[in-house]
Amino acid sequence: MQNSLLSFLGVAALLVMAPGVDFALVLKNSLVARRQGVATALGVVNGMLLHTLLAVVGLTAILTYDLAVLLLYAVSGGFLVYLGIRGLVSVIRTFRQSRESVAQEGVTSEEPNTLGTGRRTAAAFRSGFLVNALNPKAPVLFLSIMPQFIPSGASHVSYTLLLGIVVIACGLLWFPMVAVTAHRLGPLLTRPKVRVAVEGATALVILSLGILQWAALFS
Repeated sequence: MQNSLLSFLGVAALLVMAPGVDFALVLKNSLVARRQGVATALGVVNGMLLHTLLAVVGLTAILTYDLAVLLLYAVSGGFLVYLGIRGLVSVIRTFRQSRESVAQEGVTSEEPNTLGTGRRTAAAFRSGFLVNALNPKAPVLFLSIMPQFIPSGASHVSYTLLLGIVVIACGLLWFPMVAVTAHRLGPLLTRPKVRVAVEGATALVILSLGILQWAALFS
């Protein structure tokens, strides 16, 4: 049983650390503010918690039906397209602001940061949660990978919960670390041109993933 758990730990770590829309969203929001990046990371982890609970109660099996999968792809793709477009709009706005004087930037950037920090942090958490919760691949992964690491004779419910906790622990270590590290890179990533380039690239990645998910509906 211990060997099975250690083997799953390695697999879970690789799956969590694999670059994807979760990583791109955490990176993008971390460039705006560390608090928003960490909030996005915690939202992603809570999405993992949701999938774990669904797997424990057996609802994940329902999500593998064709109609449910199609619905998840449609909703998730639409949400990713929304995030991508919103990110590109933000990049355009940042680019315009970077062309203004330093004095003007100080006036325009300070006021929204003090007035809307809480709302933006909550929005970052929601976006991280929804991106992970609406991921149509997650239920399939929980059903196809987890059962292979459940020892014979072990309680399916309790061991699925244990494996889910391993996934959540990996996410809780990885995504906040990504957020803090990206923010602490500081002077390099926060330079206007570099920031616009990174935010623009991640927004395009998120938008492309959303379009690909919609395209999968017709494949």
